[in-house]
Amino acid sequence: MSRGDGEIVVAGPCDPWLVAVAARGRFTGAPALPVPDVRRCVVATAHLHEELCAAGGLMATLAEAGCAVEALAVTDGDGGPERPGAHSRERAGNRRDRPSIARGYTALGLDPLRRYRLGLPAPLPAPDDGLDAGSDVEAALADLVRTDAEGTLLVAPWEQDGHPDHDLVGTVAARVAREHRVRLLRYMLEPWRDDGTPSGIALLPRQAVRRFRLPGGVLQRKDRAVADLAAGRADTGPGCAEAELFLV
Repeated sequence: MSRGDGEIVVAGPCDPWLVAVAARGRFTGAPALPVPDVRRCVVATAHLHEELCAAGGLMATLAEAGCAVEALAVTDGDGGPERPGAHSRERAGNRRDRPSIARGYTALGLDPLRRYRLGLPAPLPAPDDGLDAGSDVEAALADLVRTDAEGTLLVAPWEQDGHPDHDLVGTVAARVAREHRVRLLRYMLEPWRDDGTPSGIALLPRQAVRRFRLPGGVLQRKDRAVADLAAGRADTGPGCAEAELFLV
Protein backbone atom coordinates (compact mmCIF):
# COMPACT_ATOMS: atom_id res chain seq x y z
CA MET A 1 0.00 0.00 0.00
CA SER A 2 1.31 3.46 -0.81
CA ARG A 3 1.13 6.39 1.59
CA GLY A 4 0.47 9.89 0.40
CA ASP A 5 4.18 10.71 0.58
CA GLY A 6 4.97 7.91 -1.86
CA GLU A 7 6.46 5.54 0.70
CA ILE A 8 5.49 1.93 0.06
CA VAL A 9 4.06 0.10 3.04
CA VAL A 10 3.69 -3.67 2.68
CA ALA A 11 0.49 -4.63 4.45
CA GLY A 12 0.17 -7.63 6.69
CA PRO A 13 -1.63 -10.84 5.85
CA CYS A 14 -5.24 -10.68 4.74
CA ASP A 15 -7.61 -11.02 7.71
CA PRO A 16 -10.19 -13.66 6.71
CA TRP A 17 -13.13 -12.16 8.61
CA LEU A 18 -12.33 -8.61 7.50
CA VAL A 19 -12.69 -9.65 3.87
CA ALA A 20 -15.58 -12.05 4.43
CA VAL A 21 -17.78 -9.33 6.00
CA ALA A 22 -16.81 -6.57 3.54
CA ALA A 23 -20.23 -6.41 1.88
CA ARG A 24 -22.09 -5.92 5.17
CA GLY A 25 -23.43 -2.36 5.12
CA ARG A 26 -21.36 -1.39 2.07
CA PHE A 27 -22.58 -0.71 -1.45
CA THR A 28 -26.04 -1.97 -0.52
CA GLY A 29 -27.53 -0.15 -3.50
CA ALA A 30 -25.12 -1.64 -6.02
CA PRO A 31 -26.64 -3.71 -8.82
CA ALA A 32 -26.95 -7.43 -8.22
CA LEU A 33 -24.54 -9.77 -9.96
CA PRO A 34 -26.44 -12.76 -11.38
CA VAL A 35 -24.83 -16.19 -11.43
CA PRO A 36 -22.46 -15.97 -14.41
CA ASP A 37 -23.44 -18.24 -17.29
CA VAL A 38 -20.04 -19.79 -17.94
CA ARG A 39 -18.55 -23.26 -18.39
CA ARG A 40 -15.28 -22.60 -16.58
CA CYS A 41 -14.11 -20.25 -13.85
CA VAL A 42 -10.42 -19.56 -13.24
CA VAL A 43 -9.69 -17.79 -9.96
CA ALA A 44 -6.30 -16.13 -9.50
CA THR A 45 -4.96 -15.24 -6.07
CA ALA A 46 -1.69 -13.66 -5.01
CA HIS A 47 -1.60 -15.50 -1.67
CA LEU A 48 -3.08 -18.70 -0.35
CA HIS A 49 -6.61 -18.41 1.11
CA GLU A 50 -7.52 -14.92 -0.16
CA GLU A 51 -9.73 -16.32 -2.92
CA LEU A 52 -11.85 -18.24 -0.41
CA CYS A 53 -12.49 -15.16 1.73
CA ALA A 54 -13.28 -12.79 -1.15
CA ALA A 55 -14.89 -15.07 -3.74
CA GLY A 56 -15.52 -18.43 -2.07
CA GLY A 57 -19.29 -18.04 -2.27
CA LEU A 58 -19.19 -17.30 -5.99
CA MET A 59 -16.87 -20.25 -6.56
CA ALA A 60 -19.16 -22.60 -4.63
CA THR A 61 -22.29 -21.38 -6.41
CA LEU A 62 -20.70 -21.82 -9.82
CA ALA A 63 -19.51 -25.31 -8.91
CA GLU A 64 -23.05 -26.25 -7.83
CA ALA A 65 -24.30 -25.03 -11.22
CA GLY A 66 -21.95 -27.43 -12.99
CA CYS A 67 -19.20 -24.96 -13.80
CA ALA A 68 -15.62 -26.27 -13.73
CA VAL A 69 -13.82 -24.11 -11.15
CA GLU A 70 -10.01 -23.89 -11.04
CA ALA A 71 -7.72 -21.81 -8.83
CA LEU A 72 -4.19 -20.51 -9.30
CA ALA A 73 -2.16 -19.41 -6.26
CA VAL A 74 0.73 -17.27 -7.48
CA THR A 75 2.78 -17.48 -4.26
CA ASP A 76 2.93 -19.75 -1.21
CA GLY A 77 2.88 -16.77 1.15
CA ASP A 78 0.14 -15.13 3.16
CA GLY A 79 0.80 -11.54 2.05
CA GLY A 80 2.76 -10.39 5.08
CA PRO A 81 6.24 -8.87 4.87
CA GLU A 82 9.18 -11.23 5.04
CA ARG A 83 12.32 -10.28 6.96
CA PRO A 84 15.29 -9.92 4.57
CA GLY A 85 17.52 -12.98 4.87
CA ALA A 86 14.86 -14.94 6.73
CA HIS A 87 15.65 -18.61 7.36
CA SER A 88 13.51 -21.13 5.50
CA ARG A 89 11.77 -22.11 8.75
CA GLU A 90 10.81 -18.48 9.32
CA ARG A 91 9.52 -18.20 5.77
CA ALA A 92 7.45 -21.32 6.30
CA GLY A 93 6.06 -19.77 9.47
CA ASN A 94 4.70 -16.86 7.43
CA ARG A 95 2.58 -19.20 5.34
CA ARG A 96 -1.05 -19.92 5.94
CA ASP A 97 -1.78 -23.39 7.31
CA ARG A 98 -2.37 -25.40 4.14
CA PRO A 99 -4.55 -28.06 5.80
CA SER A 100 -7.00 -25.33 6.84
CA ILE A 101 -7.17 -24.12 3.24
CA ALA A 102 -7.90 -27.65 2.04
CA ARG A 103 -10.62 -27.95 4.70
CA GLY A 104 -12.01 -24.60 3.55
CA TYR A 105 -12.36 -25.87 -0.01
CA THR A 106 -14.01 -29.03 1.29
CA ALA A 107 -16.43 -27.04 3.48
CA LEU A 108 -17.47 -24.99 0.45
CA GLY A 109 -18.08 -28.10 -1.62
CA LEU A 110 -15.08 -27.33 -3.83
CA ASP A 111 -13.24 -30.59 -3.31
CA PRO A 112 -12.14 -32.07 -5.62
CA LEU A 113 -11.07 -28.94 -7.47
CA ARG A 114 -8.09 -28.23 -9.70
CA ARG A 115 -5.72 -26.02 -7.74
CA TYR A 116 -2.43 -24.83 -9.16
CA ARG A 117 0.52 -23.31 -7.30
CA LEU A 118 2.93 -21.16 -9.27
CA GLY A 119 5.28 -21.13 -6.27
CA LEU A 120 6.74 -17.64 -6.72
CA PRO A 121 8.31 -16.00 -3.64
CA ALA A 122 6.24 -13.69 -1.47
CA PRO A 123 6.41 -10.74 -1.49
CA LEU A 124 6.67 -10.88 -5.27
CA PRO A 125 10.01 -9.47 -6.47
CA ALA A 126 10.15 -6.18 -8.31
CA PRO A 127 11.06 -6.37 -12.03
CA ASP A 128 14.56 -5.02 -11.33
CA ASP A 129 15.27 -7.87 -8.87
CA GLY A 130 16.07 -10.24 -11.71
CA LEU A 131 12.80 -12.22 -11.71
CA ASP A 132 10.01 -11.26 -14.09
CA ALA A 133 7.09 -12.40 -11.95
CA GLY A 134 4.57 -10.68 -14.22
CA SER A 135 5.59 -12.77 -17.23
CA ASP A 136 5.33 -15.99 -15.22
CA VAL A 137 1.84 -15.08 -13.99
CA GLU A 138 0.74 -14.05 -17.48
CA ALA A 139 1.95 -17.30 -19.05
CA ALA A 140 0.18 -19.39 -16.39
CA LEU A 141 -3.13 -17.53 -16.68
CA ALA A 142 -3.03 -17.52 -20.47
CA ASP A 143 -2.54 -21.29 -20.47
CA LEU A 144 -5.57 -21.71 -18.21
CA VAL A 145 -8.01 -19.48 -20.10
CA ARG A 146 -7.12 -20.00 -23.74
CA THR A 147 -8.56 -23.53 -23.98
CA ASP A 148 -12.13 -22.15 -23.75
CA ALA A 149 -11.85 -18.36 -23.67
CA GLU A 150 -15.46 -17.80 -24.76
CA GLY A 151 -16.88 -19.90 -21.95
CA THR A 152 -14.45 -18.88 -19.21
CA LEU A 153 -14.78 -16.39 -16.37
CA LEU A 154 -11.54 -15.04 -14.88
CA VAL A 155 -11.71 -13.84 -11.26
CA ALA A 156 -8.73 -11.94 -9.87
CA PRO A 157 -7.70 -9.18 -7.45
CA TRP A 158 -8.48 -5.58 -8.34
CA GLU A 159 -5.43 -4.07 -10.01
CA GLN A 160 -5.52 -1.05 -7.65
CA ASP A 161 -6.15 -3.06 -4.49
CA GLY A 162 -3.25 -1.47 -2.62
CA HIS A 163 -0.98 -4.45 -1.90
CA PRO A 164 1.89 -4.76 -4.43
CA ASP A 165 1.30 -8.48 -4.95
CA HIS A 166 -2.44 -8.07 -5.42
CA ASP A 167 -1.90 -5.20 -7.84
CA LEU A 168 0.57 -7.17 -9.95
CA VAL A 169 -1.67 -10.23 -10.23
CA GLY A 170 -4.69 -8.03 -10.94
CA THR A 171 -2.90 -6.02 -13.62
CA VAL A 172 -1.70 -9.17 -15.37
CA ALA A 173 -5.14 -10.78 -15.14
CA ALA A 174 -6.76 -7.71 -16.70
CA ARG A 175 -4.28 -7.85 -19.57
CA VAL A 176 -4.89 -11.57 -20.12
CA ALA A 177 -8.65 -10.98 -20.09
CA ARG A 178 -8.34 -8.27 -22.74
CA GLU A 179 -6.00 -10.23 -24.98
CA HIS A 180 -8.02 -13.45 -24.85
CA ARG A 181 -11.45 -11.77 -24.67
CA VAL A 182 -12.30 -13.46 -21.40
CA ARG A 183 -14.92 -12.10 -19.01
CA LEU A 184 -13.28 -10.65 -15.88
CA LEU A 185 -14.51 -10.09 -12.33
CA ARG A 186 -12.26 -8.43 -9.75
CA TYR A 187 -12.40 -8.80 -5.97
CA MET A 188 -11.03 -6.47 -3.30
CA LEU A 189 -8.93 -7.18 -0.18
CA GLU A 190 -6.90 -4.22 1.09
CA PRO A 191 -9.65 -1.55 0.80
CA TRP A 192 -11.49 -3.15 3.73
CA ARG A 193 -8.52 -2.77 6.10
CA ASP A 194 -9.03 -0.39 9.04
CA ASP A 195 -5.51 0.00 10.38
CA GLY A 196 -4.73 3.66 9.84
CA THR A 197 -3.36 3.25 6.32
CA PRO A 198 -5.04 5.08 3.45
CA SER A 199 -8.16 3.21 2.35
CA GLY A 200 -8.67 2.21 -1.24
CA ILE A 201 -12.45 2.42 -0.86
CA ALA A 202 -12.38 6.00 -2.11
CA LEU A 203 -10.66 4.83 -5.30
CA LEU A 204 -13.23 2.15 -6.12
CA PRO A 205 -15.10 2.84 -9.37
CA ARG A 206 -18.52 2.73 -7.72
CA GLN A 207 -20.39 2.33 -10.98
CA ALA A 208 -18.57 -0.97 -11.51
CA VAL A 209 -19.41 -2.48 -8.09
CA ARG A 210 -21.73 -5.48 -8.08
CA ARG A 211 -23.18 -7.51 -5.18
CA PHE A 212 -23.33 -11.27 -5.48
CA ARG A 213 -25.85 -12.61 -3.00
CA LEU A 214 -24.89 -15.97 -1.51
CA PRO A 215 -27.55 -18.70 -1.39
CA GLY A 216 -28.32 -19.76 2.18
CA GLY A 217 -26.55 -23.10 2.01
CA VAL A 218 -23.45 -21.55 0.45
CA LEU A 219 -23.38 -18.82 3.11
CA GLN A 220 -23.41 -21.41 5.90
CA ARG A 221 -20.60 -23.36 4.27
CA LYS A 222 -18.54 -20.23 3.78
CA ASP A 223 -19.00 -19.40 7.48
CA ARG A 224 -17.43 -22.74 8.38
CA ALA A 225 -14.59 -22.32 5.88
CA VAL A 226 -13.63 -18.81 7.03
CA ALA A 227 -13.90 -19.77 10.70
CA ASP A 228 -11.34 -22.50 10.07
CA LEU A 229 -9.03 -20.13 8.19
CA ALA A 230 -9.29 -17.55 10.97
CA ALA A 231 -8.59 -20.03 13.78
CA GLY A 232 -5.93 -18.57 16.06
CA ARG A 233 -6.66 -14.99 14.99
CA ALA A 234 -9.87 -14.62 16.94
CA ASP A 235 -11.96 -16.73 19.31
CA THR A 236 -15.12 -16.09 17.32
CA GLY A 237 -16.08 -14.52 14.05
CA PRO A 238 -18.96 -12.28 13.03
CA GLY A 239 -20.17 -14.64 10.31
CA CYS A 240 -19.75 -13.89 6.62
CA ALA A 241 -21.72 -11.20 4.86
CA GLU A 242 -24.69 -12.40 2.84
CA ALA A 243 -23.05 -11.08 -0.32
CA GLU A 244 -19.65 -10.72 -1.98
CA LEU A 245 -18.52 -7.58 -3.78
CA PHE A 246 -16.94 -7.57 -7.22
CA LEU A 247 -15.97 -5.08 -9.89
CA VAL A 248 -17.14 -5.73 -13.44
